[in-house]
Amino acid sequence: MTVPTPARARPTARVLLLDAAGRVLLMSHGDKDQAWISPGGAVEPGESLPEAAVRELAEETGLVVDPADLLGPVLRLRVLWSAGRGTWYDGEDNFFVLRADPFEVSAAGRTALEQRIIGEARWWSAADVRAATDPVFPECLADLLDALRRYPDWVDAVAVGRILGAA
Repeated sequence: MTVPTPARARPTARVLLLDAAGRVLLMSHGDKDQAWISPGGAVEPGESLPEAAVRELAEETGLVVDPADLLGPVLRLRVLWSAGRGTWYDGEDNFFVLRADPFEVSAAGRTALEQRIIGEARWWSAADVRAATDPVFPECLADLLDALRRYPDWVDAVAVGRILGAA
């Protein structure tokens, strides 16, 4: 696998939306292979991480919240990845927590690309994540959910990154 130097920097802000039972909202993503991931995406120029997180949450789920409602980041993950189109990204994924009641996800605010690649939304327990047959990101999510259940105000865990994707 050949990775171009330098890879394009792509900071992201993601929201781990947790209900009272500690389940997380994940959405299926993929235009080739399916994976499950939390709402979120790229940070736009001039945006703070919390601002990007709530913007992406509103776009992808329809839930509108204030950046001050977020906890974290609870996880910062560095990942070198490619979607298989020849572009490599140096991703810094920043995960925030928002506690909320389950709700009906709306796709109305999604971009054309998001409409194409985001599928089903579903609430997952830590046990569901461990039993998943499709990839779930971040890979440490089940352990993180367990930790957040034990320590609800825990912030700023750091995970070591890795290389994902195909050239």
